Amino acid sequence: MDFKNYLDSLSLADKTITTHMRKYNKMVLDEVDFTDQEKMVDYLNIYTLSVRKTFASAMSKYLQYLHQPNDKIVVAMRETNEALNLGYINQEYKQLTDLLELLFKDTTMERICHTFFTSKKIST
Repeated sequence: MDFKNYLDSLSLADKTITTHMRKYNKMVLDEVDFTDQEKMVDYLNIYTLSVRKTFASAMSKYLQYLHQPNDKIVVAMRETNEALNLGYINQEYKQLTDLLELLFKDTTMERICHTFFTSKKIST
């Protein structure tokens, strides 16, 4: 069974299979050594986080197909997901603080908030 058939046997979505195959073919062209996980992680680290995530997923599936250990790739995937999640949280926090800053620059909004908090006897 070839790699594509293996992916088909996992009942993955067609788009997922296409992405795995595209990443796999790119790795083959780049002559990635699939027998050395440390070199594979080094290869992943040349890419941005979102691209790294798709390559790591394809690598992990390929190593599973070969019945080879993929523990270092799984760790790299976990670290990539954590970094992406942290990036999203930081981005959302920045958007929220920017919005609050914009709102409170407006003296009308500042007066409204002040009136609300003082009328409700809520300390600011």
